[in-house]
Amino acid sequence: MKKHLSVLNALLFTLFLVSACSQGSSSGGNNPTITEETLIKSSVPYDDSPTYEETDLNALVDGFCNFTVDFYHEVIKDEAVQGKNIFFSPYSIENALAMTWAGAKNNTADEMADALHLTLPAETFHPTLNALNIDINSRDDQPPPSGDAFQINLVNAIWSRIGYPFLSSYLDIIAENYNAGIRTLDFRSDPDGSRQIINQWVEDQTNEKIKDLLPEMSITIDTALVLTNAIYFKASWFSKFDEDATEPGDFTRIDGSSVTAQMMHQITDTRLFQGDNYDAVELPYVSPRFEEGEYPEELSMLVIVPHEGEFATIEDSLNGSRIDMIVSSLVMEAVDLALPKFEFEFEATCKEIMHNLGMADAFNPWTADFSGMVDPDDSKPWIDQIYHKAFIAIDEEGTEAAAATAVVMVDTAIPDPVVISVDKPFLFLIRDNFTGAVLFMGRVLDPTA
Repeated sequence: MKKHLSVLNALLFTLFLVSACSQGSSSGGNNPTITEETLIKSSVPYDDSPTYEETDLNALVDGFCNFTVDFYHEVIKDEAVQGKNIFFSPYSIENALAMTWAGAKNNTADEMADALHLTLPAETFHPTLNALNIDINSRDDQPPPSGDAFQINLVNAIWSRIGYPFLSSYLDIIAENYNAGIRTLDFRSDPDGSRQIINQWVEDQTNEKIKDLLPEMSITIDTALVLTNAIYFKASWFSKFDEDATEPGDFTRIDGSSVTAQMMHQITDTRLFQGDNYDAVELPYVSPRFEEGEYPEELSMLVIVPHEGEFATIEDSLNGSRIDMIVSSLVMEAVDLALPKFEFEFEATCKEIMHNLGMADAFNPWTADFSGMVDPDDSKPWIDQIYHKAFIAIDEEGTEAAAATAVVMVDTAIPDPVVISVDKPFLFLIRDNFTGAVLFMGRVLDPTA
């Protein structure tokens, strides 16, 4: 086994800043700086074995998939991202906003549910999402038969100013379903010190990949609470790329110009679907649930490569139904694959995106109704901003299973492999194949950017 195995490092972080019109003064005064948070948590224990119906889980995952493509289509409308790579986690965004939705009422709750495609009633949704999170988090409980064990971890945290009057019913919901309490910080006396504490927590949770997420002045004396969700993923390819086969190659951008990228190569048996104007190939990660040499159908990357001149057509038409169709059409083939190495970071403020998706009241101080979170006679919070940041790096090293499986010899005819060269802009999704949940989504227009 090589000392350093290939990994996909996908780290992302989403957080929500909520401002409030308080009954009391917002003056900072001369209170001492709080350098560590204090945890306030409901006495209701975390439900680590929630009851749910399979039909409810399917409905939740379908809704998440529809939100994924909705969010993606809103992101690509932004002039600032034209011609740029994109990467985000719809799963993280849904989780963080689900904790916020738990405190919303009336039209605010309805708009959030519609924008997020939450079709289940709250009393069913939260335990079902908890069950899905537990399932996702359990994927790295044991090492795979070969290669490095992958890591996947979902973390929730809520931060508030000292003395913020949360309803006990809200504390019960987030404790029971999200295993979270309230971490209090002195936003009023030391807003920047509080920002640095949250940023340090982000850095710690993401293995130091995401630093200084919250920019200066993002936390002010008016900040009431910050809801956070982070997901960390690290995994080795089931079938690795040979480093010696990596070589410079042309990658043709949308405008027809080309750049020289480091192209990885391998011939492998994997699942493939070739449409009329695109190719789709699945790259699985090693899994402890499958025997050595057995094709793992757990976590994978789905790469969608539109044919030349077809990127905009495929991107514009991509929806949940098409993703389902592609996945259901994948069949095992011998594939001669070329894939570029790439690494990039993506960040966005998502307020406008969510507003365009129909979530309006939550951002309006006069209409926001979070009376399920706090008594409106005590405080009337609304969402001020939504931050999202992600990082991804892909290289050729991965699972060591090739040494055990690639040496199998047969005396039947071997068909010529299907040649798939990802030498043009492509879309990709990282999926949990067991549930269909999309954990990450992105596009690569220039692997060298």
